[in-house]
Amino acid sequence: MRPNADNTVAVIVTYHPEGNFEERVARISSQVRHTVIIDNGSSPTEIESIGNVCRALSTVESAFNVRNLGIATALNQGIRRALELGGQWIVTFDQDSVPVPYLLDAFAVIYDSYPEPEKIGVIGCNFRDSRTGMNAVAHSPGTLWRKAEAVITSGSIFPVRAIKKAGVFRDDFFIDFVDHEFCFRLQRYGFDVLQSSAPLLEHTLGAATIVNGLGSQRLVLRHAGPLRRYFVARNALLTARCYFFQHVRWFVRHLSGIFLVDPLIRIPLEKQNTARKLFAVLLGTLDAIRGKTGFPDYRVLLKL
Repeated sequence: MRPNADNTVAVIVTYHPEGNFEERVARISSQVRHTVIIDNGSSPTEIESIGNVCRALSTVESAFNVRNLGIATALNQGIRRALELGGQWIVTFDQDSVPVPYLLDAFAVIYDSYPEPEKIGVIGCNFRDSRTGMNAVAHSPGTLWRKAEAVITSGSIFPVRAIKKAGVFRDDFFIDFVDHEFCFRLQRYGFDVLQSSAPLLEHTLGAATIVNGLGSQRLVLRHAGPLRRYFVARNALLTARCYFFQHVRWFVRHLSGIFLVDPLIRIPLEKQNTARKLFAVLLGTLDAIRGKTGFPDYRVLLKL
């Protein structure tokens, strides 16, 4: 069945949500049957604000984790609740993402236009980065969708049948590469990954800035902290261990960015915590080799 407002449940993961959060939730909840907010250890004031949102919007509910359990665990909590609510499609969002007001209609059009809709495992959004003004991928006018190897979780819609067959997100990844690993797993189970051609979401990928690169090239600096660098390096290698030979070009491009371009160019240009970020990449690499997952232990945190 094609996605629509009556068969879709939205899951929003929060962690210290910022201003205008109620407006973003209202835009999402107006397009779906029900909205589930999973909070990952925000402050008491922020929790009260989320509660006010739920009281103001009758189709919105929330659940609160006492500490940050990671994006994967929070998404899985939301998915379980969406299944209890009878959702046939689940659309997921980060707290700062702003979808277009016709997002579900756009998903339905993509679904109807795809020659094998029963093979759709996820439809993701092309998105505009609100800090850089750049689209995730170039918009191709006249096309509705493109086949992708991986899409981000925010603004992505999944049919329940795909989740039941391929499983949920990997809790032990905690944060980075959670979405990529899931997309590769969907394809291993025979599903297709689609991405809208038009940008349907405004989304922020960290505290991004742009610097001039070689020639006319522009280099985007994400300013990810040491802990995020650890997760990116570790989870990228763990994912590559499982899916490299099915997606060789994708991994060569991304791994070269993570382990060559970032340490040699991006991290030094960011000029903050350079040594700690480089150490975090090394530590993440070593933990990937050892097959270590989950959240790093306390001694590691002291170093990061």
